[in-house]
Amino acid sequence: GLLIAYLDIDTVIRIIREEDQPKPVLMDHFKIDEIQAEAILELKLRHLAKLEEMEIRHEQDELAAKAAIIREQLENPESLKSLIIGELKE
Repeated sequence: GLLIAYLDIDTVIRIIREEDQPKPVLMDHFKIDEIQAEAILELKLRHLAKLEEMEIRHEQDELAAKAAIIREQLENPESLKSLIIGELKE
């Protein structure tokens, strides 16, 4: 959500200025969920303007990698079993 806002900050600002209820408009316009819209609205605009795209993309890549690992573990019974055993041992 933050990356979307960073890349189209002018639209975000316009929506926040013009709409009485900006959250649903942000969600609909950018196809984001409520949590992402809330995160955008809670940021100070000057902070949003200073966000570095590379930092956001790096975080996005890390999250995608974690999601891929989790998906693999859920799809592979042996991997899921190993994960559960490891968690129980800890």
